[in-house]
Amino acid sequence: VINVMGDAAFGMSGLDIETASRSGLGTITVVLNNGVMTHYYDHFPHATENWKSNELGGIYSDTAKSLGAHGERIHNPDEIGPAMTRAVEAANSGQPALLEMITKEEENISTYGR
Repeated sequence: VINVMGDAAFGMSGLDIETASRSGLGTITVVLNNGVMTHYYDHFPHATENWKSNELGGIYSDTAKSLGAHGERIHNPDEIGPAMTRAVEAANSGQPALLEMITKEEENISTYGR
């Protein structure tokens, strides 16, 4: 199983990595980390201006490691292939893996369903 999610989604459901680790489930989670909740300002300007509630922080790969998973933080595209190989090896051994890919903030988002 491969899960792909953004950093905000990981903030809401990422601790399921602990369940996978405890259960010996070799899942792979890819977190696209751009450090913000894109377009959050459009919907919550007061919270964004006053408390920077759109800005996300943390090193999610370290969170995964602390929960018993294999975790790697990826900054360069040339690191993706080797990191994915290591993630697959971990998953095949029953250890969940998380690859945290650092990306830039994008203003172009999916409009599927709109």
